[in-house]
Amino acid sequence: MLTYTIGSFYASRKNNQNDSDDADSEQKVFSYPVSFIMLIAGFAGLIAGAKLFVDSAVHIATLCKISQATIGLTIVALGTSLPELATSIVAAIKKEQDIAIGNVVGSNIFNILCILGIAPLIKPIHAPGLDLTDMAVMLLVTGILYLFMLLGKTINRKEGFILLLCYIGYTAWLFCK
Repeated sequence: MLTYTIGSFYASRKNNQNDSDDADSEQKVFSYPVSFIMLIAGFAGLIAGAKLFVDSAVHIATLCKISQATIGLTIVALGTSLPELATSIVAAIKKEQDIAIGNVVGSNIFNILCILGIAPLIKPIHAPGLDLTDMAVMLLVTGILYLFMLLGKTINRKEGFILLLCYIGYTAWLFCK
C-alpha cells in the first residue's frame, strides 16, 4: 500500500510538471514544511474526530440498549460512508460513472484489505456481536451487485432501488434482532 501511494504521488507530481503550461491547472502549492504541518494537523484532527465518533457511537448504543455491533453496522457505517455517497452522487450527476463505481468499490476494497489488515497488527480485533448472518448478507449483496454488473455493465434505477431496499431491510432486521 505504501509503495503504491508513493508511486502515485511521484507520478502525480510528474504529470503536474508536464501540465504546468496549462492555464487551467493553476493550483496553490505549499512549501514542504507547511505541507508537513498541514499533514500532521490533518492526521491529528482525523484521529481526534474518529475517537469522538466511535466513543459517541458506543455511548449511544449503551443509552439505547442496542448492541455495539448493530450501531457499528448501521450508524457508524453510514457516517463513514457519507463522503463516498457525496462523491458518487456528484460523479453520477457529471456523468462520470467510472468514478462513482470506482469510488465505492475502491473504498470497500481499501477498508477490507488495508484497514482490516493494519488494525489487527496494532491490536487484535474481537467482534463478538457479528455473526455468520452478517457475513452471509454481505456476500449475498455482493453477489447481487456482481450480477447486476454482469448483466448490463450499469446499475440502473431499478437495481439501485433493489440495493437500497436490501440495506433498509438489513438495517431493520439488525434493530429487531
